[in-house]
Amino acid sequence: MVDDGRTRGRATLDGVEHSAVSRPRREARSRWTFQETAARQVGPSTKGYGERVDAACQTCEPALVRTAGRPPHDIDIVRTIDALKLRVDSGSMRYVRGDVPLEDMLALARSDLKYTIVSYLECDECGRTWFWGLCIRGAPIYESVEADAPAGHSWSAVPARERWA
Repeated sequence: MVDDGRTRGRATLDGVEHSAVSRPRREARSRWTFQETAARQVGPSTKGYGERVDAACQTCEPALVRTAGRPPHDIDIVRTIDALKLRVDSGSMRYVRGDVPLEDMLALARSDLKYTIVSYLECDECGRTWFWGLCIRGAPIYESVEADAPAGHSWSAVPARERWA
């Protein structure tokens, strides 16, 4: 491959660096921090019982576990899945909908049979809905989304469990 200045290393689910040719950048989609996401909600945010929600939630935000890697490839997938499962099992977060249960997301991603694997969760503390997604060729995503996002998601078929579990 000729080095034209457009190649860069990419980490994948298996942690191996692969070279990829970058495309000319389009205007990047804005990535909001957790605090900015909470702040951009319309009006004062409430949990449903009249309690005001603080911008920083100590339940759902720390579920994202980072590594020393370079963003956006700096998310520890296994530890983040474990943190989310712990919160769901304890009742502090609720699993809304997903392609597969949280504990099966990484196995399906490693199989390369489905390009993206997603889950939606809701925090009982602050009421926010979270998107947790893995992509076999890209960085994982953990971000706050609108409460109706799971209903509007374009769901695709999941291969039979016998093929990847």
